[in-house]
Amino acid sequence: MSNLYVGNLAYAVSNEDLKRLFEEFGTIHSAKVIIDRDTKRSKGFGFVELKTMKRPKQPSTSWMELNLKDCTLKVNIARPREEKTFRQKKVNSSLQSFFYTLLYTPGSHSN
Repeated sequence: MSNLYVGNLAYAVSNEDLKRLFEEFGTIHSAKVIIDRDTKRSKGFGFVELKTMKRPKQPSTSWMELNLKDCTLKVNIARPREEKTFRQKKVNSSLQSFFYTLLYTPGSHSN
């Protein structure tokens, strides 16, 4: 199975749009636009998993030339996701708490 990173997506692109675009390259296992959990908007990139790959019907069609909703897409083989260790998660959480307190606690910084 091939996992592709697809960047430079327009914010209006849906999972279904992504799936339709890549169907000519093979059998789609999944197509997912990544959504920001706070804003609920697209982050402008996604991933497509192909079960099988095939040559496109149009010989001139390549990943380098794909356009969707007036945006030229950036397509690469996706790197494996790096899992954060428990320590990294704890440090990141502690830093966020520290900066939040520093920024939003009255009297914690001078004008």
